[in-house]
Amino acid sequence: MVSPDDLREKDESINSIPSINQFIINCLIDQYRSQPFKRSFSLTSLVSRPYPSHTLFPHSTNRLRQSILRTDYLIILAETFDDYRSPLTQSLPNQQLPSSSSSSSDPQPQHSDRFTVPIFAIEASLYRLTRNSVGLIYISKIDSTGLSPYPTPASLVTISFLRYFLNHPIRSVKSLRIHIFARAAREGQYLFPGSASNVLNGRGDGAPSDTLGKTCGKRILDDQQLIRWWFRVLSDLSNDQQLRDHLDCFYILPGFDQHEAEAILHNVSDLSVRWNYGHPYNSIGSPVLNTTAVGVEALRAQLSDLIPCFNDDPKARFIHSLGSCSTNPSGESGDWDDAILERDQTSMNQVGVDEFWIRMGARQECCDGRVSAFFVLAFRGFNNRLKRTSQKASEGCLTDQSGTASKVNSCGTKALRDEGCVSRNVWVSLWSKIHNKDYSKLDQFSNCYKSWVDDVKSCIKSELRTNPTFSSNSTSSSSLITNLTDTKTDDTESTKNDCNQRLEQIFSELEEEYHSEFVIEDSIEMSDEKRRLKDDGFKIEKKVNNVNTLIARKKAKK
Repeated sequence: MVSPDDLREKDESINSIPSINQFIINCLIDQYRSQPFKRSFSLTSLVSRPYPSHTLFPHSTNRLRQSILRTDYLIILAETFDDYRSPLTQSLPNQQLPSSSSSSSDPQPQHSDRFTVPIFAIEASLYRLTRNSVGLIYISKIDSTGLSPYPTPASLVTISFLRYFLNHPIRSVKSLRIHIFARAAREGQYLFPGSASNVLNGRGDGAPSDTLGKTCGKRILDDQQLIRWWFRVLSDLSNDQQLRDHLDCFYILPGFDQHEAEAILHNVSDLSVRWNYGHPYNSIGSPVLNTTAVGVEALRAQLSDLIPCFNDDPKARFIHSLGSCSTNPSGESGDWDDAILERDQTSMNQVGVDEFWIRMGARQECCDGRVSAFFVLAFRGFNNRLKRTSQKASEGCLTDQSGTASKVNSCGTKALRDEGCVSRNVWVSLWSKIHNKDYSKLDQFSNCYKSWVDDVKSCIKSELRTNPTFSSNSTSSSSLITNLTDTKTDDTESTKNDCNQRLEQIFSELEEEYHSEFVIEDSIEMSDEKRRLKDDGFKIEKKVNNVNTLIARKKAKK
């Protein structure tokens, strides 16, 4: 467990470009440093190595000349806290901290148990169209467990995750598009099975109240609440003066016109970010065609070149249904694959992009009584920022004269960011292990999470040992691994031990790139009087919340 200041110091000294894990940690530190209570977090960023994808634009007219690489991300934020179910913990207010004047010899309350469990997670994918230097980010799932006795920083982690790709553009990506499909889950859970039971007064172990006395546990949003949440998150992300000149924001609620959509979202006109209602494909053009034309030129692009097909995406299912046909293909049997693709492509391209979105409103996912929404944020103008970033990164690897260990850390961690952590198969295996658990009980999962983190570390070590090219940017680490694997039985034992010790040092340096445990606490010492006033404020706010809850219940009964 390290302090936030140590993390920042290492981040600045190692490399000017932080890893996504370090970037999210810094955002959490900035947000919670001034809070009156201490929080212990654990952040794990599991990233797959890029692998070819053939499903993003399967019917594209340019598919044979297109190279698409996909990288999968799983971001899991865990928290360590005392067992709020025990009578001893419940009798002590969470926000009450020992004053700075208290003696270290004073007896401190002993808590029966402490748990470390996931509280929030993001599953996303990054697609890189290398031929046209375009990147597409798709967040497929986000979810919370409702187990933390503190407010879950869901919006902060989501914004930080997306902002990382804007502040530190991926190499060879000149324009970036963020795609979001917002639709509430019927079961109330996406990534954490059983977590729907952690609602207030549910069957699970969800926290009964947070530090301010507000009702806690898992808060399951309905369809309109979820759309408004995504709208606020993406608006906060886009509310950056440096990004506005290179930013286009689009949203569409299939089956609703603009006035109906604004009535659902509330206060759209009050936002400083300019949102465009409707699909973006008449404005931003096709990512697979080698053109930057917009407007009239973009209208010439066909449907199969415009709309990407993501996993578990209703757009993809509709596109596939447009291309499906029950008649047998013509031509020789060996040419059937090409004939089917050509026939499907011709069939779907008979539908215009405007007609496509009109008909989307009649699809089951958009007309089953729940509102759904599509958001697209298109960013341009990464060229100059990319050049500056690349120059700083190269200077960090070439001009570092602080010793071998620093060089290995700087270049080796850069390789980890560029190439990912594990292979796709290992990523899926680790995803399945964390997914196939019951998140309704604290006792059942705390140990499971610790063993999962150990599995992640073990898999990454194994990848590094068996694949020296995994850290090819680090000459020292690669040669060490090669020497270790090529060491013969008659070599001295000391040589093997030296190699193993050096490898363990590299492993520990790389570990900070994907897993970190840290504590955030108030850096300003508070006097007894100031702390008492703050505690009184908590009590007053708790009473006000209780009164508002009673009033709301009475209105609901009427």
